[in-house]
Order: sequence, then C-alpha cells, then structure tokens
Amino acid sequence: MTQGESKSGKTDYFCVNPFLEINVTPAGSVRACCAFFPFVAQEGRTMSVYEHTVEEIWNSEDMRTVRRKLTNGEPVKQCSYCYNQEKTGARSIRMDAVRAWETGWLNPRGETVEDIKAKARANDFRIPDGPEWLDLDVGNLCNLKCRMCHGLSSSSIDSDPVHSRWTSRDFDFEIPARWQGNAMSVAPRHVLGVEYDGIPHPDRSSSPAAAWIQGVATIHLKMPGEQISHIQVRFRRADSEPSPLEISVNGVPVYRGELCGTSFDQTIELPDHIVQEDDFTLRIESPARAGIEDVKLLRKEKGTSKLPSRFPSGKQWFQDDEFLRKDLLYKVHNVTRLNFVGGEPLLIKEVRSIMKQIISRNVAKNITLSMTTNGTVAVDDEWRDLAAQFKAVDIAVSLDGFAALNDYIRYPSRWELIGPNIKRLQLIQKANIYGYMTVQAYNMLHVPALAQYCEEMDMDLRFHFLESPPRLSCLTMPREARITAAQKIRNFAMGNAQCSTPRVRRKLDIRETLLELAAILEENDKPADPKLLNDFMIFTNDLDADRGQDFASVNAELKDLIVQYGAPWNTQRSQPKVLL
Repeated sequence: MTQGESKSGKTDYFCVNPFLEINVTPAGSVRACCAFFPFVAQEGRTMSVYEHTVEEIWNSEDMRTVRRKLTNGEPVKQCSYCYNQEKTGARSIRMDAVRAWETGWLNPRGETVEDIKAKARANDFRIPDGPEWLDLDVGNLCNLKCRMCHGLSSSSIDSDPVHSRWTSRDFDFEIPARWQGNAMSVAPRHVLGVEYDGIPHPDRSSSPAAAWIQGVATIHLKMPGEQISHIQVRFRRADSEPSPLEISVNGVPVYRGELCGTSFDQTIELPDHIVQEDDFTLRIESPARAGIEDVKLLRKEKGTSKLPSRFPSGKQWFQDDEFLRKDLLYKVHNVTRLNFVGGEPLLIKEVRSIMKQIISRNVAKNITLSMTTNGTVAVDDEWRDLAAQFKAVDIAVSLDGFAALNDYIRYPSRWELIGPNIKRLQLIQKANIYGYMTVQAYNMLHVPALAQYCEEMDMDLRFHFLESPPRLSCLTMPREARITAAQKIRNFAMGNAQCSTPRVRRKLDIRETLLELAAILEENDKPADPKLLNDFMIFTNDLDADRGQDFASVNAELKDLIVQYGAPWNTQRSQPKVLL
C-alpha cells in the first residue's frame, strides 16, 4: 500500500485540516494549513483578514468547495503539496493530521473522520463553531538566513540583497499593500488589499519585470485617513512609436500626453481635492501595449498606519488588539490547538500578547500550545510560566545538521547556544520538545550525526522532505549521492539502541523515522537535473561568498559525488540582472 492509498487500495485524499484549521499568514491571507496553496480566494482574488472577517473566510465558497470535494473523496488542487510528498513515499501533513485525529490527539470529543464528514454535510459544508486549530504566522521577524528559507519567513533574508534575489523568483506569494516610510508600491506586483482590473501579474522573463497592459487598467484600494500627494509611475514600450497616455485619479485626469520612446518615468502631483475620500482609484489608459514597471503612491507625511485595511488602526493583523479579540478569537472557547510560527516566535512580542489574551479568557487550560523555534533564542521565565498554563506544550526545534553543518545551513546560527536553549525548553511543564529537520541536499549525507544528538538530548526527531526550492532537493542530486545517504541512514537506524527503558522507546521512534527517510532516498530513481544542479552550485557560491563560508569544508563528500557524476563544480556566481 502506497502512502496515498487507503486500506481499500483506492487513493485517499481526505484531510481533516480544512474542517478544523485556519492558517493566517503574515500577509493576512488565509489557508487551511501551512501547505495549502493557492490561498483561500473569492472570485479569483485572494481573501485577506484586512478585507474580510475570519468567519467570512472560514465559511467562504472556496473553503466549502474544498470540504465538499474531500468529503466526496475527490482531490483538491490546493492540497497538491501533500499529494506530491506522498508520491515520494514521505509522510505528508495530510496523513499526519488524519492519523493524529484518529488516535485522539486534539480530538477531545473522540470524533471519527465519518463524524467530521457528517457534520459538514449537515451544515452545507459550513463549520458554524469556527476553527478548532489556529495556526498563526506572526510576521517574519527572524535572526537567521536559512539557506532553504525565504523573505516571507525571515526578515533577515528579506533584507539580504543576495539571498532575496534568489527567493524572489522561488516564492511569488502575495504580500499586503504596505507603507514603507511615505511610499507604497501597488504595481506591477499584485498586493493584497488592492483590486486590479486589466493589469495581469508581472512578466518576469525580462528585467525589470513588467505587467503588460493595453487599453484601460485600474488600481483601486481603500485609504482610510491617508492623503495621497503624488503618484510615481514608470512604464515601458516594446517599440518607440508615440502613443497617447492618460492617467486619472478618482475620475479626475492628472496626466494627458504621449508615451514617447521606450520609457516613461514621472512623479505626478495630485490636487488636494481629489484624494479626500477613502476610495482611491487610479486609471491608466494606453491604446498601445505598455509595460507597467512601477506604480507608487506617495503621502505628504510619514503616518502611523502601515496598511490600508478595514482596521482603523492601520496595524498588521497580529498587532491589532481589536481584531485579535473580536475576530480571530471570536470563538476561542472551541479552540483546542494554538500554533505559532514565524519568523522566530520567541523574538516576536505579539506571540506573548496573544498567549496572555487567551490565558485571560480562562481557556488556555483547554488548548495545546505548539510552536516552531530555531533554537538560538533562550526562553525566559515569563514565557515558560505562560506556556505552563496551557493544557500541553509541543515545541519543534528546527535543526538541520550537527554542529558546523547546522551553522552553515542556518546562518548565522551558533551551535553552542542551541543545546542550553533546548534544555531550558525541556523545563516547561507538560512540554514535548523535539527536533525538526528539513531534509535537503546540504544535509542528506549527515543525518545520522543529528539523530545521534537528538537521542543524547532525549528528544524525538521528525523530518520534512524538502520539495521547494527544487535546486536544494535531494532528488536534484546524483542518484549515487542519494543511495550513499540512504545507506548511512539505514546503517545508523539498524544499529544498537540499548540504554534505559524510556530512551529505548525514543530511539526506536527516531530509527523508525530514519528508515522511512532511507526508503524515500532509495526508491526515488529520478535522475539528477543538470539545470537544477547548476543552480545549486551557483546559489551555493553566491551565499558562500557573501557569508564567508565554504561548502567543501562541511560537504566535501557531496561535492566529490557531484563531480564523479560528471558535473564539474561550477565556480561562477550569478549576475543580479538575471535574477530580478
């Protein structure tokens, strides 16, 4: 029986998450779990907590359609990540969630999968009691630049010109419209909170990226309390023939002229009287095909609000107390699981604020608190005391290698800080602390060392088999490298696990997990992809040069296996213009 099959032999698509969980991203977009993509949408447009209530999103037509399909045994496009994981032989988030529910974890009523389906059918696939699991991505504030991560989950990567060039093409998730100082970019990239008509997503095949329009194109958003003083626009033409161009704001023309030559770059001052109302509509009319390279809104003074949204405060969702109290936690008495990810949750002050708010409502005793941390930040006594007030605590410590390898992948992590921090986490009452490894090209040959460490720390080790970005996947590496990694893992897993009784059970769990990983590496006979392998080398060179690191110093064996495969190490670095 394959990972994606039921006992009957038929493909099993059912997942409990869309019936139980809501995941709110830093951008305010929402999904049924961290792997659900594309996000919940309405009429083709991503829904956001900045424009819709949690109730509206939770029981939207999109979510109801997902529940209906899963109940009827049909696949769902947003769940393809799990389906792909299962095809490799890996346990998916879907499988783990169903298994956990069936065995009673976070299932206080002892419901079965059939119970979930029956309740959904009875309510026309609405879930009137709200989500039971809250999965909150509380911003991207993070002190690390992990090689397989991206700017949406790490502020350090977002501000890193080298790393962010790569990840901007890997991950094209929508971000919220946001003031940065006195400017807000609203095109060519589509941002949440803005409506577009006649403006496609940008074409990234050339640099700079451009959204190509012809005819009338509009950009509309709500701007409560803001006074826009200027618009900054930059267009380009595919040819140099003159063409009429008209730009208007809220129905008032602010520019009439021609798009001459191959480029148009102007800052246009707006009369005060046309931007007094909350609605802001920018209309661009060009009979000839034109590429929008940039549209920015400028305000007279740097304001306090960060976002155009339905929140009067203009704050981000995890900073807005009224949204948290009246909307996100509107049915908190039905919540059984609260999960924080980031960023690094231990650096994000709003995590603590949400914990305190839940404790103040006397429901923490019914909720399992879970979190993913990078292990470099020490938990303080107040945080431990807050966590101890929850029903149970489940904390994943992201570890991707032992000692120097972990520091190489999770730059600028310092391995000597991680052990003491884990021990402080283990002091939290009712806490389960475990290691969580993202299995990728950089660490596939070094899994046993990390497994040995977890055994010595008396904590479980779980893994996620990296799929994206594909250049870092184990399946991009030569098959001989995968077989070598599998043999090392299998040899360790089959080794002696004798010690005290509680630790024997822990070790057996880890080694069972490792045998699953070895099988994935052994059974996938996909040949190496030369282009992705070349991307892996150039990406590695870029980050090594920028960070003063050396791939060969921690991964000489993998480098040798790549060369033996017939792919001499490409010593080149990327050119920025190619990656924009």
